[in-house]
Amino acid sequence: MSRAKRRRRQDPSATTTTKKAFNLPRDSVYAADPITELRICGARGVVPANESGDLDTPPGPDIPVKDMRRLSKALTQTFLENVDRRSVKTPIIIAKIDGVATVLVGKRRVRAARASNRKRMKDGRPLIKVRCVMQRETSVIAILQTVIGENNNREDDTLADKIEKLKAYLAEGPSEADAAVEFGVGVDRIRDWLDYDDRAADRVKAAVDAGKIPASTGLELAKIKDVDKQHQALDKLLTGTGVRDRSARAARALAQGANDRTTATDRKSQRLLLAYLTSGGAAPGSPREGVHAKASSGGAAPGSPREDAPEEEFWRGVVETLKVVTGQEAADPRVTRALAEARSSATTPAPTTKGAPKAPSEAND
Repeated sequence: MSRAKRRRRQDPSATTTTKKAFNLPRDSVYAADPITELRICGARGVVPANESGDLDTPPGPDIPVKDMRRLSKALTQTFLENVDRRSVKTPIIIAKIDGVATVLVGKRRVRAARASNRKRMKDGRPLIKVRCVMQRETSVIAILQTVIGENNNREDDTLADKIEKLKAYLAEGPSEADAAVEFGVGVDRIRDWLDYDDRAADRVKAAVDAGKIPASTGLELAKIKDVDKQHQALDKLLTGTGVRDRSARAARALAQGANDRTTATDRKSQRLLLAYLTSGGAAPGSPREGVHAKASSGGAAPGSPREDAPEEEFWRGVVETLKVVTGQEAADPRVTRALAEARSSATTPAPTTKGAPKAPSEAND
């Protein structure tokens, strides 16, 4: 008698066909080819060719899964790279509609897996199979309830949640660049989170956790080196009545002032500086004196040496640049021409470099 038969006689419930990791009932989880076996309703002609599938249908009023606005949103390069690197870890939800496995939840993941598989075919890498959980109920209302519930009832991690996971992840040895890929952000953002954890005052963290100020505002306040000045800036933000009063931009301006950093990134400051430099009545030794010196020099021949020429030319350059930045029609043609050339060169595709991505995680549909 075989060992298996003796075991079954001793314990009738024992089996040698499968091993169960947990004493829980099993459910159906399928592994599907995202290109040939899964259908996304309304995707044909809407998503890029490398993200389309053989079974996709064109948009129309009668498609059973209505989610066209999300389909029209392009996938970020980082999200595509994330799926190409890690595959699809979270199962999607499908339903058997007209005999076809139709995606209800997870359309972005399927699109990214398709794009990855087309690259993998060329590279000779193993193809991604997407794990799917079957929804039995296929009525219109049941499909809508699933789609609405998945996209609207999700609670995103707070800043504190992300930092806690980030620190645990880095403690295991991966780099900040690895963390950036996993979190779908840039390396600079990873460093901002770590700096926030180290430098933000407890009151700032409490205000972010309580939702009194946005997380982005808290990150800016954490850049203020002095804790007392952080408190002062926080109090000023909390007294504001509008959304802009508590925005990251408002916090950034306070941080720059608290750290003695002078900037003119806003249009109001730029116009104020331009008006100051071009107005009359310049005091001796002020920047305005250098701006007006050339205009009042009279007999100085073009190109003739002058003792104050370098200082004068510097301030005139500042004025001409500000004219372009603020949209003045009287800007020097040389500056406007340089701007046009810069814009033209910016439209030329630059070589891609390996950097930290910035995209939502695959948990989002």
